[in-house]
Amino acid sequence: MKYIIQFSIIVFTIIAQGQGTSDKWYFGNEAGLDFSTGSPIEITDSLMNSIESCASVSDTFGNLLFYTDGVNVWDSNNNVTPNGTGLFGNVSTSQILIIQKPKTEGMYYIFYADAFGGPNGLRYSEMNMNLNNGNGDIVNTTKNTLLHLNASEKMSAINHCDGSDIWLATLNFSNNNFYIYKISETGIEQPIISNSGNIDDSCCHTMKFSPNGSFLAYTNNFSGNGDDSKLYSFNALTGIITFHSNLPRNINNLENNYGLSFSPDNSKLYISSGYNLTSQGVTNVLYQYDMESLDIPSTKTIIFEELFPNQGVNPTPFGSLQNGPDGKIYLARWSANLSVNSLGVINNPNAQGSSCNFQLEGVSLGGKSSLLGLPNFNESYFNQSNPITCDELSIDENIKEKLKIFPNPFTVNLNVEFVNQENEINIKLYSILGKLVLEDTYFNKKQLQINTSSLREGVYFLKISTKNRSSTLKIVKS
Repeated sequence: MKYIIQFSIIVFTIIAQGQGTSDKWYFGNEAGLDFSTGSPIEITDSLMNSIESCASVSDTFGNLLFYTDGVNVWDSNNNVTPNGTGLFGNVSTSQILIIQKPKTEGMYYIFYADAFGGPNGLRYSEMNMNLNNGNGDIVNTTKNTLLHLNASEKMSAINHCDGSDIWLATLNFSNNNFYIYKISETGIEQPIISNSGNIDDSCCHTMKFSPNGSFLAYTNNFSGNGDDSKLYSFNALTGIITFHSNLPRNINNLENNYGLSFSPDNSKLYISSGYNLTSQGVTNVLYQYDMESLDIPSTKTIIFEELFPNQGVNPTPFGSLQNGPDGKIYLARWSANLSVNSLGVINNPNAQGSSCNFQLEGVSLGGKSSLLGLPNFNESYFNQSNPITCDELSIDENIKEKLKIFPNPFTVNLNVEFVNQENEINIKLYSILGKLVLEDTYFNKKQLQINTSSLREGVYFLKISTKNRSSTLKIVKS
């Protein structure tokens, strides 16, 4: 029997595939941002008014192609396309997505779900940019094609580790299963249905991959059943999801988790929380988690908190979080009772704690407002690394008879013992985020002792290469 192990080789550079594609954002109440010059500039010509649901896409030069709320589709001239009405989405759906068909110029999928798990389910329509005099339009034969019913509003996309295909993650809340769709140049494949036994999803709120594809997380609300937000491990080769940990909410104040986003270097996770009821009033909270910790839930840290005293309703609840092309993370703020014409900004999202430099009023929207939604993108666009690669390494199930790794878990020294002396041994140690943290080569050895005193506690992947064999093992430093 053989096992497939996937991990990422990371170099600090922004993935080229996303350059330009995510430059134009259209969202909220006629709001928008243009990132094409490097810093966001407000866009005020949008004709879309959506509480949550929104997506937009540009070409590789940053020129707007189209935007949508899951009901209508507008072209780059702000005109609804001829066949771009009557999509079975809803402006109150928390997330929709636009994904370019792999290796197919000018063809895009628009994915959208009904609100609150409604009867229309999860559907897609194809957008052909060659139609409508080059302004694009929905291909009529694909309009509102059903993928599955009982669809959660949550969805996220990430590159397959082959660098070509794309994974679309969705949830079916009636049977608590992940439905993971592989999208290739030939189309949308049948879903990989995955249930780790730890899914207790509500219909709504948001889901995100980490930009390197190692993790998937989603938020839950105050549904009354005490469900926590969740963190999962993801295999970008197989599409399999594995439960990692709960991200507990404060159920004493009916804490409502809404937005989430991983930092561009994958080391932090942020969750926005609004509508939180306390004896003093209602609060908004922004949390940070350390993804490199051995106990991620325990690292929950308040980055920002604001209180509205004696309020029964939150006048400006926090909404979506979204990575931007400039390496910052943006926070939607719904202006229900107060005038809010800006987004919050996490200026240094890779930094620990308050060093992330959160600004509540970080970027102006030129008199427009975001409401709860921000555009949803393929998270690979924001990965500060090389594209994820598939490193398929075969490990013999009798590996213990040929190679011993002990102790595991370990504290400082890790021992590696071979059956026979090896002429040359290369050791590489990767963090859970795929960073190469240690490398060495040994000659004419049968037993090695690897000193890891400079490394923090956590999960690592140890790759051992000899002349005849290459093996990767998961190890834990405690």
